[in-house]
Amino acid sequence: PTLLWLGDTPSVDAMGEAMCSAGAVLSVTAASLALFTRGGGSSIVWMSLWGMYLSLFHVGQVFLSFQWDILLLEVGFVCIWLSPKLRPTSRDPPHPAGLWLLR
Repeated sequence: PTLLWLGDTPSVDAMGEAMCSAGAVLSVTAASLALFTRGGGSSIVWMSLWGMYLSLFHVGQVFLSFQWDILLLEVGFVCIWLSPKLRPTSRDPPHPAGLWLLR
């Protein structure tokens, strides 16, 4: 299953390019939230980035089957648990499951 199936665009290439562009915008958003707020960005942003990369990982098959791609997926999943849920400036401590995954 991949997010590329959801697009009504004429080609998978166009949807893949749109997903990469959205991922770049979300990455800049996540980085700016991590630098300028204490919370480190919202988990919705991290979940969106992880979901898009997982979709591209499944579509890429052989070209995205290196160790660093799997490591990026693992770290992205941990970021979902370590970031505040809905408020990027939240001072709540991270979820205990996220700390356990990090260790």
